[in-house]
Amino acid sequence: MDVTADFMPPTIEWYALSPYIALLAGALVLLLVGSLTPRWPRGWYAIVAATTAGSAAVLASLQFAALETEAARTLVKGTIAHDRFGLVAIIAVCFIVVMSAMTTSDAASQGAADTLEPYALMLTAALGAAVMVSANDLLAAFLGIEI
Repeated sequence: MDVTADFMPPTIEWYALSPYIALLAGALVLLLVGSLTPRWPRGWYAIVAATTAGSAAVLASLQFAALETEAARTLVKGTIAHDRFGLVAIIAVCFIVVMSAMTTSDAASQGAADTLEPYALMLTAALGAAVMVSANDLLAAFLGIEI
């Protein structure tokens, strides 16, 4: 009996997962590139965080517009719901991240040196909120809370 012949990998809709991937990529860029390079000029961490959250919001809004004619569905074998409510919540979370990053950057410019950790934490918290709001089962909701 050949087990590998019966294996069916899950279909992954990458475009539907693109807001989550954008938030994760932005957080990784901030953590990796920011840690391995000399200190960035003041405000650049906030610009990267705001641009990342803005791009995730744009991707979610494009998907929101496309769902007007399509039916809601689930992603990754039913783990994440891809519906209009979840996309509106992702857009709202990303908007809050953009506003928080810009406000934090302005406050940091008046005080001590600007660090990358708050901005990476904003993006990972936004990713966790997006996963939690779109969770279709308890395990995904718990994963969203933990992120």
